[in-house]
Amino acid sequence: MAVAKNWKAGLVFAFFLSAVGIVYFGYFYCGSNCALKGNSSPSLRSNYDAYFAGRFLQNKFSGNELDKDYDLDLDEDVIVFLHIQKTGGSTFGKHLVENMEVDPPCNCYKMVKKHCDCLTKNKHVWLFSRYSTGWKCGLHADWTELKTCVDNWFQTTRGVKKRRYHYITLLRDPVSRFLSEWMHVRRGATWKKATLKCNGREATLEEVPFCYADEDWRGVTLEQFIKCPHNLAFNRQSRMMANLSKVNCYNTSGLTDVERDRRILESAKQNLVDLAFFGLVEFQTYTQFLFEHTLNINFINDFVQHNLTHSSGYNVSAEELRRIAALNQVDIELYQFAKDLFLQRVKQAYLDEELPVPEDLMHLTSVQAIEVEGGQGGHEGPPGSVEGDAMSDSPEHIELDETDTRDALAQQVAGHIFQHSGLPAKAPYPKLEARLGEQGFSDHGDKFSKGDSFNTVGERDPHYREKLKKSRKARAQDQSFDAERFQRHQQFRKRQRALHTQQEYS
Repeated sequence: MAVAKNWKAGLVFAFFLSAVGIVYFGYFYCGSNCALKGNSSPSLRSNYDAYFAGRFLQNKFSGNELDKDYDLDLDEDVIVFLHIQKTGGSTFGKHLVENMEVDPPCNCYKMVKKHCDCLTKNKHVWLFSRYSTGWKCGLHADWTELKTCVDNWFQTTRGVKKRRYHYITLLRDPVSRFLSEWMHVRRGATWKKATLKCNGREATLEEVPFCYADEDWRGVTLEQFIKCPHNLAFNRQSRMMANLSKVNCYNTSGLTDVERDRRILESAKQNLVDLAFFGLVEFQTYTQFLFEHTLNINFINDFVQHNLTHSSGYNVSAEELRRIAALNQVDIELYQFAKDLFLQRVKQAYLDEELPVPEDLMHLTSVQAIEVEGGQGGHEGPPGSVEGDAMSDSPEHIELDETDTRDALAQQVAGHIFQHSGLPAKAPYPKLEARLGEQGFSDHGDKFSKGDSFNTVGERDPHYREKLKKSRKARAQDQSFDAERFQRHQQFRKRQRALHTQQEYS
């Protein structure tokens, strides 16, 4: 009898443990739609999910990663512009050769195409870009090509000497960039002359076949553009920012697609952190401010964030937006990471310059940014530290208020794009489709022209330049400023610049 009672008690206890286990694992692992959570708000599992809610995960970066500051000697230093297609690089490139406060300025002239000689008084080339040196490492050379080509070109053509290279680039919202590239290709652009060099050789036609049989892809429909599996427009930004040697270049046979994407994203993230500077198309004024703060070279005229205009009138359906986002998931993950790093750097720059942080920047870094429990949303620690799974290294559950979500994925995509258009963030959209003209997609080419970029909050304070000058060396003459404190600040900045130089070029 005692044995029977013990057996029954054991059975009851086993059932109890099973029930507890089911509840426990169901609560913590079942995902965003689990009824056990008792939560009507969906959860965000990654930066890709956060993108559709107009949010981004906040990462932990070291002080050296946030507070980059270089004191350039243009006789020894070279700025290298990595120009990714359809990221506003043509306009930014013109700023570099026409709008920089350097002595002497670049000497620009037009032969067949625009060209500028950017030389110091000692005749040293200080800018490697499309408009200064031309495409010496290949048409729209990527990180992999530039890293193996730039120094060799300088040593063989400009004399053997030690130089420091400061790489810079621009990134853009992946959905809008993809659509802009499609429209550019539709007009006849091909970039067929791009060499796609990696590990000492160019990609073969077997590795990267053309998507078209004629001379170009003029008149291609969006459906045709999306359906080509070899289209280099997919995840272009992450691929061009990554060290492709880590994935056997353009040979895709040795890795699964998932593993290849993971490695590309991880490499692109680290390279982005290591760049001397990068900006975002959607934040023109902050891009200029951060460039001037980081490289200590000012622009003559302020950058302009153009308002949106109706242009092509082409309708993009909800399903097309959904597919474009899915096909550019790696770029979305990279852009979300970049947006977080960029905004944290801008905020740190305002603090370093002892300028008040703008309200919209405070909103972006505190409200739109989602602070991940444990601090890790894709990156933690300085370069060389161990980084988690690049594609989904965020915690399982990041709860959002119901007002921060959309009812349908397509609305979320459209809502994310529309957030820069000046429309209310919570405005209901009557149709699950968006007009390209309303989103700012136009046929103006690779320019920050009307209709081809976004209008954001946070336009530059009209007294910005006056405040900036006062916040630097001119503050030493301000009676209200502590001169001793200023000297300590200057010495700190000098040590920071020396540290960056030593770490980057040792």
